[in-house]
Parts: sequence; structure tokens; C-alpha cells
Amino acid sequence: MADNPEPLYDSSGDKVVTGTRYYLLPAFSGDGGGFYTTSPFCPGDIYQESSDSSLGQPVVFYGANYSTYDYKVGNVIYESTDLNIHFPSQLCLLLPNAWIVGPYDSTVGAWIITASGRIGFPGGPGPIWFKFEKFRDNEYVLLFDPSVCEFCQNIPKSYVGIVSEFDRRPALNNNSPLRLKIVKASDVLQVQEARLNKAMIASVV
Repeated sequence: MADNPEPLYDSSGDKVVTGTRYYLLPAFSGDGGGFYTTSPFCPGDIYQESSDSSLGQPVVFYGANYSTYDYKVGNVIYESTDLNIHFPSQLCLLLPNAWIVGPYDSTVGAWIITASGRIGFPGGPGPIWFKFEKFRDNEYVLLFDPSVCEFCQNIPKSYVGIVSEFDRRPALNNNSPLRLKIVKASDVLQVQEARLNKAMIASVV
């Protein structure tokens, strides 16, 4: 972690904070849309929308320094610091719903990211800690390199990418890390319109 990490910034240039809903969207046209789960209740598998204009489902972030039942809202999140990501369903609030690394899929040769982790204390259960690293202004790559997990040594430091064009599963994939923008849910209509316009222009060209 950098000695003086910079705050994360969303697509509008505002600081990213805990407890607020955001969409994670590819920074470039043609890289697909946002992320979603197949379960309407408690998330498990995660997929990426194939269309640029499809936003998927919002996520929320929480830092490493909180307990399972203390969801702090409004704390600024910084680059290269450990955080949890999860889909904010009230039905799943106290059930396993955090993004987690695993299992290893031998057919694609990568560790798959699912939303079946249980949020816990630092050092607590499983590889649920991720970090954002800056690629350029308001664009980031998502990294698995936890500094607070005692049980993650067997999983290598890796960036998150998409390993299959067929079912578009997020996984640890250093060959093609996905460059992301963090979009506040309240800004989503403008962003969706802009992404749709880009997609239409690209299809004409």
C-alpha cells in the first residue's frame, strides 16, 4: 500500500465512500456492461452483462476495519486499501453475499469470483478482500492482494478480469485485467445514455 494513498473517485469526480450504491462498469466500449447475479435473493454466482449499455446490479463497498454487524456509511475509500464488495440486498444483509475468490475452475485455468463470501473481521473468513489500483484518472483495475487475510496465502496476487466470452465470469486474470469506472447509482441514467450512444456509434462505424 502506498504511504499516502489517494481517494478513489467515481465517474463524476466525487470521492467514493462506504455504504453508497455504485455500478462497476468497464472503462472502454466493447468490454461489456456491469455485473449481476443470477439469484433474486442471496447472490452466489457473478456474471458480466455482454452489452455495454446494460448496467447490471449496484454494489456497495466497506473497508476492512468494521465488524459484521456494523455497516459504516460515508467513510472515504482509498486506492490500494483492503475493502469488501457486495450486492446490497436487505434479504442478504447478514448472509454470505460478499465478493470472494473461489473456487478454482480448471476448465478455464483461473480462480472464479463469486458473491458467496461472508463479511467478517480483518483476518476473517476467506479471501473476500480486494483493492482498487489507479490506471488513470477515474479509471481503476481491481486487484486481489489482501493484507488482512490470514487464510489467502495459497491464492496468488492477481487482477480481476473476464475469463470467458461465453458466460462472462469475473476471475483472477493477470493476462487481461478489466479496467473499470465506479459510477454512483444516482448518476446512472446519464451514464447509461452515454454508453448507449457510444455503442450505437460503434455499430455504425
